[in-house]
This record gives sequence, C-alpha cells and structure tokens, in this order.
Amino acid sequence: MKYWAAEHVYEHPWHTVVNAAYRKYPNPMNRSITAIDVVQQSVDDGVLKTERVLQSQFSIPSWASKLTGFFWSAIFPRVH
Repeated sequence: MKYWAAEHVYEHPWHTVVNAAYRKYPNPMNRSITAIDVVQQSVDDGVLKTERVLQSQFSIPSWASKLTGFFWSAIFPRVH
C-alpha cells in the first residue's frame, strides 16, 4: 500500500476550514467519489486529524474492458 501525507496551514478561520473539509465530498463536479466514511478523528494541539476511507468509482479504458470484462473500477483509499 502506498502512503501519502500532506500538510497545509490555511489562512482562514478554524470553522471555515473545517466546514470546507467536510463539504468537499460529495462534489457534483467530481462524481467519481461515491462514498466517504470517517474512521478516526481527533484534535491535537489545535490540529484537526481525520482518517477517512473513500470509495471511488471510475470508468476504465476500453482496451482494459476487453481484457477483463469490467467496465468500472473501484478503489478504497484511506485518507489521513
């Protein structure tokens, strides 16, 4: 499994940043994210830490469909 982490300090009020983070999905402009669940959440020294599992569904190339017989693929990444 590949692990990826990112950190950013937003120059906005706390409540604005938290509301934006939780309203990111579902997103009508990106319908590939089909589900999201919060696994764990905490606030440590003013830092919001959230671990989420996303379900993403997307179409695969036609050549891959011919090989596999599948027309959609789904992934379930854990987002921290």
